Amino acid sequence: MTNDEGNWRSFLDTGLDWKKAAFSPEEKLTLLNWYRENHEQNETSHLSKFPAFMIEHDPSGFKGYRRYMIEIDRPRDGVSLPQAAHLLMFTYSYIALANEKGTLYVIVNARKLGASRGEVIDTIKLAALAGGPLGMNAAAELTDSYLREWPENSDERGLAWPEGWSANPDALRSGIDLETNTLTASELDSLKAWYRRIHGAVPSHVEALARLHPTALKTQRIRLERALGPTLPAQMVPLLMLQLAALRLWPKPMLRAAQLAKALGVRRHHIVETLFWAGTYADEMVMETAFDTLGDLIQGWE
Repeated sequence: MTNDEGNWRSFLDTGLDWKKAAFSPEEKLTLLNWYRENHEQNETSHLSKFPAFMIEHDPSGFKGYRRYMIEIDRPRDGVSLPQAAHLLMFTYSYIALANEKGTLYVIVNARKLGASRGEVIDTIKLAALAGGPLGMNAAAELTDSYLREWPENSDERGLAWPEGWSANPDALRSGIDLETNTLTASELDSLKAWYRRIHGAVPSHVEALARLHPTALKTQRIRLERALGPTLPAQMVPLLMLQLAALRLWPKPMLRAAQLAKALGVRRHHIVETLFWAGTYADEMVMETAFDTLGDLIQGWE
């Protein structure tokens, strides 16, 4: 363990005593204040009802949940995600799951931990692909007014991303013409070459749909290639996808997301952290499904 890892302290840590299952009055007050300060839009928003509920009805389980979350972002060999990265992951997933309160809940905390408006907006743009109208309608219910009141500020530095991570709106470009709907033979060749380069093979749906409905295939692909924004690092894109796929127990999308992450230079520990954040929902089901799917890829990851 490096000195940085030894001195590391999670922003989630409110000083709970893990040796005692019950909450002392002081622990309860401190933790509920933490949720109020970090996740509530204002004193009347009530986005965080589950902490008081769990303290009352499952105190031991809630302490276990907090203890687990605190450890997820602990660095390994100097590698870790920013401690607010998971809040952007959950922004993406909550929009996909049409969780209107959850979307605002995590965006408020991401902002308080230093995420810029641009990083949040870029995440929402990507989430639109996963959530569709259902997810975006849910996000708009509570988050629209919050974003409108969040001024665009060029002085916002954003999160401290790992070395080498950077925004790149062109990171997923395959070489197709984004201004036309017709899929030419040469564009299909370029698209297939992209899949071979990133995933090692061309998924069966690509060639099939290129025959059955080429313009829909191309315009669908254009949505993905244009979804990357100017602020969020491109390396976060596959982690957003991976976290959602993992918590939904979707093997093939997990594999595709992990392959893309590796191609973009994401480190193995970033993948492991992301899977554990997904595990806040499905526990060991996430890990077993993930390692059945990604085990060889993860074990061979540098």
